[in-house]
Amino acid sequence: TDTASVDVAVVPLPQVTAPADMELPTGSEVLLPTSASNDAIRWHWTPIDYLDCPACPAPISTPRSDIEYTVTVYNRFGCESSDNVAIKLVCAKGLVYIPNAFTPNNDRHNDIFYVKGKGIRAVKSMRVFNRWGEVVFEAGNINIEDPVKGWDGTYKGREAESAAYMYYIELICDTGEVFSRKGTITLIR
Repeated sequence: TDTASVDVAVVPLPQVTAPADMELPTGSEVLLPTSASNDAIRWHWTPIDYLDCPACPAPISTPRSDIEYTVTVYNRFGCESSDNVAIKLVCAKGLVYIPNAFTPNNDRHNDIFYVKGKGIRAVKSMRVFNRWGEVVFEAGNINIEDPVKGWDGTYKGREAESAAYMYYIELICDTGEVFSRKGTITLIR
């Protein structure tokens, strides 16, 4: 028999703390700073959805749905430690912008009536009515900020008259919640 001795150094695991779970209004962006031990040399976030830098200690997330992130840090020995942060979205209906007038005169400025804003997955439906209640424009399943599918100020292939028109718009928030807006749009020629 023979005996030998070997020195073994036990290195502690790296430590990481993710931000606390949070609720955010749709359309927001949030910084996700971590707190890590000094021996942490590499960060990895999963999933990478909506992150600007999945290998950074403090990425920015612009979530479009509820999500839970896991951040894992590694030390130089390959040891790892993880923590989680959950983000729950709340529909921010106030981030929708619907203009009250437009000028379809082909000058490339304010020629189309369409919905703008943040935190909205889609325009489910958009209807515009004249003063007699006739539908002069109707579209559905439109991306937010998409002028291509907006109203160009025509009705039955002709220029609609300068007047006030009523609209009814259904929107789908990033949370999946459906809400509506109604009001008046003035067509100015």
